[in-house]
Amino acid sequence: MRIAAAVVVVLLLLSGVLVERRACQCGGGILSTSLPDGFRADWFNGTFWLTDTDGWGVIAPPAELEVTGGTNLSVRRVRRYTVDRGLVAEVELASGDVTLVAVEGPADSISMSRLAPEDLRRRADSDTRSIRWLDVRPESCLFGLFWAVRAAFVVGIVGALGVALRSRTK
Repeated sequence: MRIAAAVVVVLLLLSGVLVERRACQCGGGILSTSLPDGFRADWFNGTFWLTDTDGWGVIAPPAELEVTGGTNLSVRRVRRYTVDRGLVAEVELASGDVTLVAVEGPADSISMSRLAPEDLRRRADSDTRSIRWLDVRPESCLFGLFWAVRAAFVVGIVGALGVALRSRTK
């Protein structure tokens, strides 16, 4: 029984590490994930935000986002982002359309531009399949319930350890 409990504890610990890594990518991790140029991932009010070093929302849906050329985009949510070829976010607009936004520069002088698919291909040297996207939609980020998931892991580990100790005393 102790071996089974030890296996369960190890599996729960490994799963917990994977969930915590995912929480960090979604902006809800205990450890802060640092993105290029001092930007950070953040989970706030049930959605993913991209923030600057002071915690101010750079892409903070739902909001109007001003991109190069004076165009305003009405952002509903960030769907995914990548740091492979610079910081690029795929955002869903209020209209339902999806577009790419490149965020560049240090956090104190941000420049955002809308990327066409060919611009992304150029950044990726024609191999867009090599880009590692991080999905940050609510269902991919456990709906932001990171503390509940952490609590479930702790309860599972304590329960498995309790079973192991109880079987040892019998």
